[in-house]
Amino acid sequence: MNKAEILQYLADKHIDFTKYEHAPIFSVEEGDKSDLPNHDKVIRNLFLCDAKKKNYYLISLFVHKQINLKELSVKIPSKRLSFAKQDAMEEMLGVKPGSVTPLAILNNTDKNILMIFDKELENQTIGMHPMENTATIFMKFADLYNLLLPHGNEIRIIDL
Repeated sequence: MNKAEILQYLADKHIDFTKYEHAPIFSVEEGDKSDLPNHDKVIRNLFLCDAKKKNYYLISLFVHKQINLKELSVKIPSKRLSFAKQDAMEEMLGVKPGSVTPLAILNNTDKNILMIFDKELENQTIGMHPMENTATIFMKFADLYNLLLPHGNEIRIIDL
């Protein structure tokens, strides 16, 4: 799914969201400088793989929360984590760098990516890109979780 398709999908599923169009945002710093409301509730997303590149993980947490990959690898558990290559991201999630979003799990037809949400996101309204970094949508975490769950990827909520 692309941006237009995911927005239509959310509407078709009666998911309540608010959308803000903006210039492309490629980094946390650019997001902080934007006039996007509630930018502290926007999430960042890390597409990671293990040292043997056989397991893939999509991690979502609030934009300003720090994460230690060594500690995360113990919690998952997994061997040494690193950022996945761009071609794997585009093939498995259907998005470009700067546009990674938990919604992209819906493009993972092989269902071979473990989706990990930070526990802090629960009971929050969170912001994310809708497959492109030219817009941000805000929706309830519970709605996102319930939207992704039937797709079939394993989803974990852990304290990061």
